[in-house]
Amino acid sequence: MKKPIVMIAGLIALLAGSVNAEMLAVSTWSPTPGNVGVMFQSAKAFQAEHQRLGAEVRVIQSMNGTMAYSMRFDSWQDWSDFGAKVAKDKKLQQMIGEMQGRGSSMLQATNFVNILAPAKKIGTVFETFIWRANPGKGEQMFANAMRAKEIHENAGIHVAVGVDKMQNLIYLTSFDNWDHYAKTQEAGPSEEFEKFWAEASADPSAQLINVITGSEVQ
Repeated sequence: MKKPIVMIAGLIALLAGSVNAEMLAVSTWSPTPGNVGVMFQSAKAFQAEHQRLGAEVRVIQSMNGTMAYSMRFDSWQDWSDFGAKVAKDKKLQQMIGEMQGRGSSMLQATNFVNILAPAKKIGTVFETFIWRANPGKGEQMFANAMRAKEIHENAGIHVAVGVDKMQNLIYLTSFDNWDHYAKTQEAGPSEEFEKFWAEASADPSAQLINVITGSEVQ
């Protein structure tokens, strides 16, 4: 049963090259009753302070009503250094205390993602597909993801491919805006993608376990 994980770990090492690979730290929050606006206002305040300390931050409102607070770092070491800065920053520590006192939101989950193949560009509308490899199909799953990334990028969709701590594949698509997203939905899959999908579906390498759609809060 451990073989798929070993295969995936080997592929991560091959693509990432080292521990200096780009990574995301993503926390998911839900508002307490009547506090949607307060939750996002607080997140934007934290975004400004976290960016002051070197993180690349996006606040994303998901269509399911939750908020994703995404921080990107060039490496795990940068993430660790950032954490040390936060612990010593008096303004941020005060803000954390005030946020906890307000009780305007609840932390649902925190996820870490190693980015194996970064996007050439990042838009403001996001659709994330989370896949779990079938037994013995880890390498095939990642090979299919890389092929899909190439096809989607040729169609003007921005794509990054990563893996989380549970060894799930994170297929991150983004679009310039909602109009760009709508146009890709109206156009539908290209002939090239339909051919690829037919081949991939004939020997499934993974199961789709979640799809999350949302947009960045400006």
